[in-house]
Amino acid sequence: MKALPFILAITILCACNRSIIKSVRQGIPPGISHANPKHNYGTSRELSEKRDSSVTFTYVTKEGKEIYFSSAVTDSASGEVMASRELDQITITAKANNIAERNGIISLGFIVSVPGLLMDSNWQTEIIPVMGRGLDTIPLPPIILSGTYFKKTQKRGYQRFEKYLESIIPEDAPLLENFANLTDLERFLERHLPQSLVLSGIKNENLRTPFGVSEQEIIENYLKKKQIERNKRKIAQKEKVFSKYVKTPYTSGARLDSILVNLRNGMDYHYTQEIVANEHSDKIKLWITGRIVNRTGMAAVLPVSETIEYSVSSVSAFTQDIIRYKTKVIEKKSVFCFDSRISFEKGKHTLDSLVPGNKAEIVKIRQILFQVFEGDVFDTDSVVITSSSSPEGSYRSNTKLSSLRAESIKRFLLQEVNSIIKNLPSRLSLVNDKEIVYDWHPNTYDPDKIITRTIAEDWGELYRLIVLDSVIINKNAILQHFEVKDPDRRESLLARHRIDFKHIKENLYPKLRRVTFELKLVRRGMVKDTIHTSEPDSLYSNGVDFLRKREYNKALAVLSDYRDINTAVAHISLGHDHSALEILASLEECAQQQYMIAIVMARQGKEEEAVQHFLRAKELDPKMAYRGGLDPEISFIINKYNLNRDLFE
Repeated sequence: MKALPFILAITILCACNRSIIKSVRQGIPPGISHANPKHNYGTSRELSEKRDSSVTFTYVTKEGKEIYFSSAVTDSASGEVMASRELDQITITAKANNIAERNGIISLGFIVSVPGLLMDSNWQTEIIPVMGRGLDTIPLPPIILSGTYFKKTQKRGYQRFEKYLESIIPEDAPLLENFANLTDLERFLERHLPQSLVLSGIKNENLRTPFGVSEQEIIENYLKKKQIERNKRKIAQKEKVFSKYVKTPYTSGARLDSILVNLRNGMDYHYTQEIVANEHSDKIKLWITGRIVNRTGMAAVLPVSETIEYSVSSVSAFTQDIIRYKTKVIEKKSVFCFDSRISFEKGKHTLDSLVPGNKAEIVKIRQILFQVFEGDVFDTDSVVITSSSSPEGSYRSNTKLSSLRAESIKRFLLQEVNSIIKNLPSRLSLVNDKEIVYDWHPNTYDPDKIITRTIAEDWGELYRLIVLDSVIINKNAILQHFEVKDPDRRESLLARHRIDFKHIKENLYPKLRRVTFELKLVRRGMVKDTIHTSEPDSLYSNGVDFLRKREYNKALAVLSDYRDINTAVAHISLGHDHSALEILASLEECAQQQYMIAIVMARQGKEEEAVQHFLRAKELDPKMAYRGGLDPEISFIINKYNLNRDLFE
């Protein structure tokens, strides 16, 4: 008979839960309550004829932020709680259907009203606002309203699961300490395998007792295998146990997760979400969905609500399609450079295609020379060959060797260029409207136009490579040797660091052995040193595209040098009022220019000047009167000073 009260309590609880779930399944659709113009920040409940006052309380988040709620309406005379018809459904109310984008951010504000029917001590109500923008559907952080007993049950489930986890020995835990009979194992090893260090964490698979039993076999004999298997089963069943104990997991990222007490008449939650603007932000839709869940995990899904639609105003609407042209300077002279890793045998200067790597380098040089000499835009005025080598050997011998190698490459280059020139076709030209054939190139290339230079030992490049190298150990000491003036003495000092010097010789020295070709070109048929042409400025067009897509930082990075109305739009959209005003003041007067100046003045608290510029914008373009209602800065001064009264006269 002692169990009767508990059984009776369970019966009452289940009946309560069934009544709520039945009510939900019968259809309590989330509804929409649009804002009343006279009560722009109220809900439909506040429009009740019997409203005198509203009971409010404050919820403080973990971050210390205060969030205000209002409960059902009360009568000031009797103190009686007044319910209203709208409490039969969840409602969302737009604070304003026209909202503005500022600094690239849209602040989406609405009120979610939850009826007391969906608040029960044994239940949790989850409300998910959903935003539609363009083709995207984006769930916003949910609102979680939990009953007292529901929260306790949820917490108790997590506590039981934590105890389960504490009973599991981690997979990376020491095997012997957790799953072996250490006393017996230690005694056996002392008698039969005293040289074993396995209890100190050092295994030796080759150790065996005089009877041939291995160390591993001894360990296996003293392991608690049933305990190991039991622990493995616990690890494998973690997800199953979590589902058993935690019927309703915590919701991550919730805007509000609070325990509700004595809110039988419902509550309001003022929801604000900041959204980064993009090119699809002109219209934003909002609806809500959700569910209610009891302590056992049984849930009822709430029907999807109707949709609120927001119109979003943006200063980017003043973006203008302007075609700009840039001045392009064409130089008569040009320079084309490329490096080649031509290798020579040690101590030799003859270019040999059989040396590893040279064949591929020669093919590359031929291809580049053909492209340059075959083209009909440039003539090659001269070629400068710079040959550099590594510090191996004496500086004197390297100087002589580098010079001889440069001359060898010059002979090779001259041979290749002459071969290309001889096989090039003659060109066609128009003289007096007649097509004639002429040879624009000589039969052979002038050898004097090929100039050789040498860098016997490229210590400057070696210094740079050592600084960037992450392998060298004694880097600071090695770099100090570069202060020695004598290059031979300098190399001998480097050689003292044997390990580092070996790495330097094998990996850095080869990078110093290179040939640089510098082709000095002259544009054919051009008399002046420079000419100027105009072409559409694609960079500016890209900046305007960024502006239309509301990527304001990217737009400003492009448009900042142009200082026109589009640049001002980018500045205003990012909140750079001073920079925007400076540009706008320098522009020719127009309706858009005057309107944007009015916005900046209103932001700075200069209301009289803002009024003057707005009225001037209306004078230049009457449509600006209607635009003013979309921007909060202008809407404020319109309402304060009744600036649009002429529209109703």
